[in-house]
Amino acid sequence: MQGSLVKFARGDTPVVRAYLETHAKDYVERVTDLLEVWALECGNRELKKAADSLLFGLRLQNRS
Repeated sequence: MQGSLVKFARGDTPVVRAYLETHAKDYVERVTDLLEVWALECGNRELKKAADSLLFGLRLQNRS
């Protein structure tokens, strides 16, 4: 999950999607679920905003 946030900070959702496909292909849904919980509990407004943006982008891509 941390790697996903680092990649998001350096790029955008497609970069994270590629990272997850390479490093966690069988666990993308699990990572997304954990990211959602983490965003709710992290206590840092900027990190929460980044996580929420990433979650939105990942969910939007999943619908395509």
